[in-house]
Amino acid sequence: SSGINAEWPLRPGDTEGLHTLGTVIVDYRGYRVVGQSIISGILSRDQEQSIIYGSIDNGKTINSSDKFGNVLKDSSKKLHLREHSVIGDDGVQHNLLTSYDCKGIVGNDGRHYLIDLFRSFAPDIFALDVPLVNYKNSEEDPNPMFKCPVTPHKLPTLRPELIEAFACYRYILFTQNLSAKFIRAKGERQNKLKELESAKEIKDKLEIKECKDNESDNDSGCSVESPVNVQPPKVLTESDAREIMDEIKSTGTARQFGSITDTEFDLRYNPDIMTKIGSNDNERDVLQDKEVVQDMAMFLSDSVIVKFVYELKTMTQRPLDAIHLSDLMHGRGINMRYLGGITRSLEDNREKNHNYSVCLSAIITRAAKQAFKLYIIDVPSQQLAAATAHFLNCYHGSVERQKTTSGENSPTNSTQAKKKKVPTATLR
Repeated sequence: SSGINAEWPLRPGDTEGLHTLGTVIVDYRGYRVVGQSIISGILSRDQEQSIIYGSIDNGKTINSSDKFGNVLKDSSKKLHLREHSVIGDDGVQHNLLTSYDCKGIVGNDGRHYLIDLFRSFAPDIFALDVPLVNYKNSEEDPNPMFKCPVTPHKLPTLRPELIEAFACYRYILFTQNLSAKFIRAKGERQNKLKELESAKEIKDKLEIKECKDNESDNDSGCSVESPVNVQPPKVLTESDAREIMDEIKSTGTARQFGSITDTEFDLRYNPDIMTKIGSNDNERDVLQDKEVVQDMAMFLSDSVIVKFVYELKTMTQRPLDAIHLSDLMHGRGINMRYLGGITRSLEDNREKNHNYSVCLSAIITRAAKQAFKLYIIDVPSQQLAAATAHFLNCYHGSVERQKTTSGENSPTNSTQAKKKKVPTATLR
């Protein structure tokens, strides 16, 4: 589903010159099948000759194209993707704006198509079980409040809603920091101007005093009655304010908040930072990429999920069912793999909290879906209907079982057997 989410910012009306394929995901008999429309002319040539950007063999051979890279500049900015270097097994370095798994193709119609976008978002380090690093050298090591289980695959990514919220959050911090430094620098410069004005006034008073002492001397050229030219105090102009702002930006303030430049805020991340693909990026960029990805995960755990749990506890948000709960979580950029931790945080007030029942029901339903996928794979086609009905009966219902005894015909034993009901365990 990550590939489907990545296609929304790349709609033809939003990105000029870049196109994606019509894509559908189908879950059939325990398997997930991805169907895509056909690129013009793709069947009339070899697949290896069609790929001009990215890799088709898991990074062994990588292709790049300056023309395709120019088309990707606008879309990479929307997805906050940073240009990075990758090295294939052949030792050749390529600069890519997307993950090396993404593939760029030029069809016979002249359009640039981008496919396989499943690694277009920042990786989730909690699902990858990546050890946390204290990049800021603070006294306490990072300790997330919410974590998720480690996924069996290596493709867990954060949701685009979270990445956009994180970028907005960092931009607000950047502007607040910039404003505070500007006010401080402006106050310092105004104090200097006041000191200069005070020194000038003292100098003028000393000159007047000298004129008074020498008023008997006609050659002095001084006149006590001559008015002193009093100039209005100098204030900061627009050019002065612009100069102060340029001085603050030149100190690298933007890079402290995840920007790839020192002067302007432009948050980017490397989608291949947690992969084993080779790279020639300098150590400074690699450390910043890892720090940005870790900060995104910490922002999800300690800010977004904490606020969502508070809303569930205070009944500010009341999801009606599991589908509504999923929409609320996805709208905030929370992956469903964090549902277990959210549900555990609601156990303190589970008798009175309706949201706990909804969360627990969603967990049971999703677990049953995973069990059904494994169960239905080996079922023959002619028995699909019966197998599905049997699974649903085991999931939703219970079976009554009577205990047989030697005197099962006696009315006493028959009555006791009817009263005693032993529900069977659900299907595992």
